[in-house]
Amino acid sequence: MTRSFSLAAAALLTAGCTLHNVDTSPRGDVEVPAGFKSRAGAGTLDTANRWWLVFNDPQLNALVETTVTNNLDIRRAWARLSQARAIARQSGAAAFPQVEASLGLGVSQAVNPLKDVPGEDHFTHVGSYGLSIGVGYEVDLWGRVSSVKNAASYDIAAARQDVSALALVMASQAVEAWMSIAEAKAQLDLIAAQKALNETYLKLLEERFKYGQADSVSIFQQRQALARSTAQVPLIRSRITLLKYQLAVIQGRPAGTFSAEPTAALPELPAPPATGLPAEVLKNRPDVRAAQTRIVAADYRVGAAIADQYPALRLSGSTGLQSTDIAEFITSWIWNLLGNLVAPLFDGGRRAAEVERTKAVVTDLVHAYGNTILTALKEVEDALVQEAHQRQYLTRLRTQDGLAAATLREARVRYLEGGGDYLSVLTALASKQSVELKLLAAERALITYRVALYRALGGSWPSEIRPPGARAAKDDKTAAPRAEPGDIKP
Repeated sequence: MTRSFSLAAAALLTAGCTLHNVDTSPRGDVEVPAGFKSRAGAGTLDTANRWWLVFNDPQLNALVETTVTNNLDIRRAWARLSQARAIARQSGAAAFPQVEASLGLGVSQAVNPLKDVPGEDHFTHVGSYGLSIGVGYEVDLWGRVSSVKNAASYDIAAARQDVSALALVMASQAVEAWMSIAEAKAQLDLIAAQKALNETYLKLLEERFKYGQADSVSIFQQRQALARSTAQVPLIRSRITLLKYQLAVIQGRPAGTFSAEPTAALPELPAPPATGLPAEVLKNRPDVRAAQTRIVAADYRVGAAIADQYPALRLSGSTGLQSTDIAEFITSWIWNLLGNLVAPLFDGGRRAAEVERTKAVVTDLVHAYGNTILTALKEVEDALVQEAHQRQYLTRLRTQDGLAAATLREARVRYLEGGGDYLSVLTALASKQSVELKLLAAERALITYRVALYRALGGSWPSEIRPPGARAAKDDKTAAPRAEPGDIKP
């Protein structure tokens, strides 16, 4: 027994020796620039970057909050996080002794060799009674158990970042659908105004026709323009309905159960926000943090694979009561203590191949991390470029709209004074109304590019959301991962 305890003590003293150092703040294989190439704005956002608040729409605010709570894809992400936590608990269980209790009752029957002797039974019955508690424990000599546990812990952090990344995406989708409804309603209002103007011109022609000052061709042409201006109305109404269906599904509800509509036209955008440095943006991107965290988890698994090539020390012991006589059961105490040192001698290269595989996984994830960084920075650059050029396009469209209005006024005056035909009026009217529709579409596209910029900048607000039904207590573990990756250091 003394030797057994000595072996256990020596093992405990050497336990925790690690064979592989893990960098918890891994760098990517790409170079992060010192600043963005495109010019950023000077506007501000709140520290959590709840960017949809800049639109000053209470209905939109409620829509986003409902979406991040009820969206089924986000709920699936919460479920995957719960799976990761359960796996982590399983992995962490190996760091503790495994204790089992057993209770055994049995009876056996044997043939009595003295069965021919008068007065003896033909069979002999023997009872057995046992009660024991067994303990098993693997001493973590080379850090295999702790590496597996740490890997699972970082898996939790990555799964939580996945929830945040998905919340960013779904929030932007909800805002985009809402703004598309606002655009469609603005289109209906614009078409109604254009229809009223076309009807006014038609009445003018019909009055002039009565006095021989207009021909029937001009009237038919104006009626055609009136019909053309209203032809898109059914398609626009259909689009509004489909967008409402989309918003219902985004919120985890059946299509047709969403009926809210924007009460105002497309909102005015504030000044573009300051993007900050690229490294700061990367810290605010949950998808980037998730990619980095998965590298750390995979690197810990490399350490576990390396440690698995070395001997493992397993301690076991049990104590209890065992007897064949119930009367002596209480006094029949037994115990044992064992220590097994198991060393792999030949496995056909399986363990070495596992080390090679886990290292390749780390390399793969490093490249994926670099690609995620490049994509994140590109999304910011794309949004900045698109908004800047879209604003230039809007400026030119407004100039064109002003010229179209002037042309229409001049053509109308010349026609009424007899200095031109109605075709010039009709052409000018069609040009003016076409530019008006283009202006509305361009203003909507500008909002799309701004939403893309807000989403590309990330934010900390998704880390504050909780799964449905979560407690509001500060110690609620569902609100944050159990392990956080280090700072982003590409």
